[in-house]
Amino acid sequence: MANESVRLRDGIPLLGASAGAGTLLMQLTAFRTPLYWIATGILAAVAVGCAIRTIAPGAISSFVRAIASRWLKLLGDDDTTTTLRVSRSDDGPHAGRVVGRYYLGHSIGRGGMGHVYRATELQSGRVLAVKVVNKPEHVLGQGRFAREVQSLREVSSPHVVEVLDWGVTDDGHDFLAMELLAGRSLAAILEKDGRMALPEAVRLVEEIASGLTAAHQLGIVHRDIKPSNLFLSQQVCGTRWKILDFGLCKNYELHNSLTRGFAIGTPGFMSPEQAFGERLDLRSDVFALAVVTYCVLTGEQPFVGNDAVAIVSRVIHQQPCSPSGFRELPRDVELVLALGMAKRVSDRFPDAESFARALAAGVQSALDEELRQRGESLLRSFPWMDSEEVDTAVEPWLRRQLQNPSGPTTILGESVANAFD
Repeated sequence: MANESVRLRDGIPLLGASAGAGTLLMQLTAFRTPLYWIATGILAAVAVGCAIRTIAPGAISSFVRAIASRWLKLLGDDDTTTTLRVSRSDDGPHAGRVVGRYYLGHSIGRGGMGHVYRATELQSGRVLAVKVVNKPEHVLGQGRFAREVQSLREVSSPHVVEVLDWGVTDDGHDFLAMELLAGRSLAAILEKDGRMALPEAVRLVEEIASGLTAAHQLGIVHRDIKPSNLFLSQQVCGTRWKILDFGLCKNYELHNSLTRGFAIGTPGFMSPEQAFGERLDLRSDVFALAVVTYCVLTGEQPFVGNDAVAIVSRVIHQQPCSPSGFRELPRDVELVLALGMAKRVSDRFPDAESFARALAAGVQSALDEELRQRGESLLRSFPWMDSEEVDTAVEPWLRRQLQNPSGPTTILGESVANAFD
């Protein structure tokens, strides 16, 4: 019995090595290919050899069951193994490939900038999310992506998704490795529930504003704040709102011109200056956050139209319908929304946290008197629209301008000034 214990103890390193080797081989090998069966044979031979030489007969069956259980998990349907499967045709162009240190499994999301994959770090086995940008790195600008991501990695906030790594694929596409979150996006929540209670909306805005402030302090503008990029993450001690997808972010302190002349973003949530490709600062994100707040309070989008150009036309030229037309809200909340979505940059809140504080006060009908007067003055000049007055038609000159983003961009100052002066 003592000899069996010694043999079993001495064999543990060999067993661990064979199990680890088998796992690594399976991570690097596409399932059900010739290489898969070769890997299987090698692992089986090593395991049998170790068992015969070092393990007592009573321990062999336990070892085989452990290895079989591990393999079944890799081949099964549990969350740990989906990243190791052969990709399906709808899993994205990079599914099933090794990118840098990561094996990309199935696609868990996609957008205008690229696919997000559930991925596994080969060395550690850590499961995370990897986003691969659609356009090759040379199209986005040599070195620009790396500089922007380096800035983003310096953002320290529990309300911003953690960026872990970045690099370039063999075929020239930028990729970004991030923490993998569990939970639901704001878009999914609104689709199910329609709108939020006031306390829930205030909490959302406060936490997102905190994350934006951390980015803004480093000069980073997100440029694509919208419900699908805001995520209610499940944490050990509850939930936490996080900002996702800084794929359009820019450091406005490093770049004097943020994609000047090109309108990049989501039409219903971009600010007027962003729609024309003008220079942006953090108040463009404040505008988008105010639009999101309008959505969560009313269950409706403030700017709608038949196509993207019509939507942008409304962003530039028209006020939304009164939010109180969709639900009963304190007058102070309407004033906060009007200031947050002001067409003129100078009329908005100076930063996201100022907007969040004003909203919290507005919900209690305790808005600062100076802000209340500013909001009332703004709405006297540019009142909310009635639903019957909403005009989704687009003036021909504006449509030409928006469809030709590489053209002159000075028109923004003229169009907004003429429309609202």
